[in-house]
Amino acid sequence: RVAADAVAERLGDLPLALAQAAATAYNEDWTLAQYLSRLDRYSSAQVIYAVPGDSYAINVSKALRMAVDLALSRLKERPRDTARRQLGALAVLAQSGVPTRWLDPQMEGDKAGEDGNADKAGKGRRARDVAVKEAHRALTTLLNTSVVQQSANGGMTMLHRLQAQVLRENWNEDEHAEAFGAAADLLNRVKVDSLPRKNADGR
Repeated sequence: RVAADAVAERLGDLPLALAQAAATAYNEDWTLAQYLSRLDRYSSAQVIYAVPGDSYAINVSKALRMAVDLALSRLKERPRDTARRQLGALAVLAQSGVPTRWLDPQMEGDKAGEDGNADKAGKGRRARDVAVKEAHRALTTLLNTSVVQQSANGGMTMLHRLQAQVLRENWNEDEHAEAFGAAADLLNRVKVDSLPRKNADGR
């Protein structure tokens, strides 16, 4: 109880930060006292900037950034790169989120390999299968660690406004370029013909 009170005080009772602190402690099998100790150690090893224009303590920024770093560390190299790009795209796109199928093609079903050349189709299918599995694994990890959230039906995936702002404010030039590149790549892969269209009366 004492450790829980200390975590709440350190994070200003902010629900998002508390949820990520709890998820981080659970996933890393830490007690709350150990979480505080790790947060202090992380603070001394990282340069974290407080979110400008908000009253949140710098500890909140540290907690949110640490949650992201630990979530990414749970993945192997290629899925980790995919998860980082997913986060980058979410951080610069609409706060309301994007359709989950844009991030996780597994939701669209498997249409790979539809090619007249069997060998070419087979190779393309295998490469796509690997990419689809990596995207699904990456997004699942981000969800299970409470870094990203989904709508009730799972159709939309979003990044909390504050989480996105913490990431943007702490990116270096390479991370900034990678995030905007990931967002552009995501939008370029959207099948425009599959998007819902409004009727003539605007519905």
